[in-house]
Amino acid sequence: MKASHRIYKTTSLAFQNEPDSFRGNKWGSRLETFGELEKLDDEYPIYKKVDEELTMGGVQVESIVYFFKNDQFNMAQVVFNSEKNFKKLRKVLESRYGKGVKGNYLDPSGDKFYEANVGRKSPERNRYWWVNKQHKLSLYIEYIENDKKGQIYYFHELSDKKQS
Repeated sequence: MKASHRIYKTTSLAFQNEPDSFRGNKWGSRLETFGELEKLDDEYPIYKKVDEELTMGGVQVESIVYFFKNDQFNMAQVVFNSEKNFKKLRKVLESRYGKGVKGNYLDPSGDKFYEANVGRKSPERNRYWWVNKQHKLSLYIEYIENDKKGQIYYFHELSDKKQS
């Protein structure tokens, strides 16, 4: 599983809450500070927490995955099902980070990756973005109608200074 993502420039928005962590895990924190993790891929530093509660804002989700760059936490993915959960989770994000920017554009490299791995054309996306340049954090939520699945991706740009 390769995490290959392109972040597009969007309007910078001020988050209503401090975006310094995800589920109590500070961005940039070291892999060994996370407790018990299960590695999901032999080639890439992708993990899930053992026995993690799979809810977000009262919504049941399918999975929560943590990504590390140079042993530092820099990305997270939340996978969910149903348009109903998409709407609920979008409201959760709006209550935490303010109104998102709606974007329903094509992602050529992501579309090619999807088509190569799934064997069919990449579907249209219903996507909302939040960007905070000051905290070097961006995130989006998307729902893909054809798959009846959605995801939230959090991206944190690591600084050269290592966290503990």
